[in-house]
Amino acid sequence: VERKGMKIAFLGFSRVWPSGSWAATSKKAGLAGTYSSTLPLKAIAKAREEADLVIVIAHWGEERNPRPVQHQTDLAHAYIDAGADLVVASHPHVVQGFEQYKDKWIAYSMGNFIFTTNEVPETWESMILEASCTKERLCELTMVPILTKFAQPIRMIEEEGHKLFAKLVSHSPNARIDAKGVITA
Repeated sequence: VERKGMKIAFLGFSRVWPSGSWAATSKKAGLAGTYSSTLPLKAIAKAREEADLVIVIAHWGEERNPRPVQHQTDLAHAYIDAGADLVVASHPHVVQGFEQYKDKWIAYSMGNFIFTTNEVPETWESMILEASCTKERLCELTMVPILTKFAQPIRMIEEEGHKLFAKLVSHSPNARIDAKGVITA
């Protein structure tokens, strides 16, 4: 897409699907897999040649695990090495931390907006991520803390939001979150 004079490429990859029949092929629509990183890395490199900003949306990780597993960090780093400027991910149904790698941001899991019809409080925590990126390929991130019980998202009260910020900082290798939700290295 082109916005405000910037060409922005969005690429989406999944490492979570119940069977190979969900995969896209030349004859049917489906998901772009990242069980092997070969094709995703080629797609990112091609997008890097054509776009000012490359954003990867990833679907990965272990459900209800508050910390990224090895394939998440390995893939995120490989995506950035291939030319991604920002990696934003989901699937674990809980929030996970942030990492800045080579001056690029990774949001490992945004949390949960839909699958919250349970009694597990960790799945009710979520966020809206605001990314302001420049043509120079740098992004500034701010998170808005959200509480989503039974698929009804609302902004967290300030005290609860600060608790979520602290939790995410403890799960982030090199990120801080200030009282307003601004994420810095």
